[in-house]
Amino acid sequence: MEKENGGVTTKETEAIVKLAEGKVKIFVQGLKDAGIDIESGQIVATADNFKVKNSSGTETFLINKDGQITAPLAKIGDWKIEDGKVVSALTDEYYTDENNGNKIELDAKSGTIKAITLRGIDKNASPNYKKDGTELCFDSKRGTISARGKDTNTYASISKTGVFVNTAGTRCAAPSTGSSACASVVALGIGDLSLDRWFPNYTESSGLEFNFVAGVYGKAENSGNAPYYGGFFNKLKVCGLYKKTRVLFPSEERVQLNEEDTQVILMTTAGNDVYINLPRNPYVGQTIEVINAGRGWGKVYAVDGSQIYWNTPDDYTNVREHRHDSFTFAGGIRYNGDHQEWWIDSSIGECGRT
Repeated sequence: MEKENGGVTTKETEAIVKLAEGKVKIFVQGLKDAGIDIESGQIVATADNFKVKNSSGTETFLINKDGQITAPLAKIGDWKIEDGKVVSALTDEYYTDENNGNKIELDAKSGTIKAITLRGIDKNASPNYKKDGTELCFDSKRGTISARGKDTNTYASISKTGVFVNTAGTRCAAPSTGSSACASVVALGIGDLSLDRWFPNYTESSGLEFNFVAGVYGKAENSGNAPYYGGFFNKLKVCGLYKKTRVLFPSEERVQLNEEDTQVILMTTAGNDVYINLPRNPYVGQTIEVINAGRGWGKVYAVDGSQIYWNTPDDYTNVREHRHDSFTFAGGIRYNGDHQEWWIDSSIGECGRT
């Protein structure tokens, strides 16, 4: 038998080559089964066999059987995936009091985004809350954007149904003013709006104001039967009070006042009176001031079965010349065994007399 290659026969060489080729084919096929095709130059990862582990053997990145990429301990730049949430990777090393402890979490499962800091730097907050840390949360399920104090019970939220604040900790004025007054809501209505020259007289008979600038504007409507108010305040302090005012001139027709009317000026003349109806469906405490600036009379009528009380109840009364009266709705009154709805007539004094 012919010997070649250091005493190995040709047949033995061919057998060795075949064995090697078989092992290479098995290796190549194994790579293909794993998703790596070296013959075509492609790497294709199948859904349930692509895994990445760290030196301790913990899986840090994998593709599950559903084709989803999961990375329970993966880190992307300064972010990491932790318990299904994307969390700022500064958490472990950076979440300390010395550097404010900033942290951000993105959680698609609960529909929330949280931004957390251990120490605040809010210059507009009162001294008691200026350095309080904050947890800011965007919650898509509840439809809220909220801010919660880390060391206090302060909380505020904005949602599709309204605004809620439980702490008066925002300065009403800049610290440079020396004022330490604080409020839950501070509204500074600083505007640049010109008066509508088409309607320069907002005290005309309609009583409407056509344009204005306001720090806060409130208006309410209710399809149910509960009372509704544009604003509700306990212990209201007013620094400068401006009442809605209507100016009425003599006419044979009665003018029906509405729920928004507050003050009515009657420009009567001798023998020429003004007739008005008090508002319908009043709330207890509603007050209408009637100022008769002229020499005629103001005829004031109660409607819908209510009555005006001055010594005795009646369905109308007169505001004589140059008199200033107020009418306050007192609600249900038991009088002579009957239930009656009363407006209390109070005389404030004289007015408009030369």
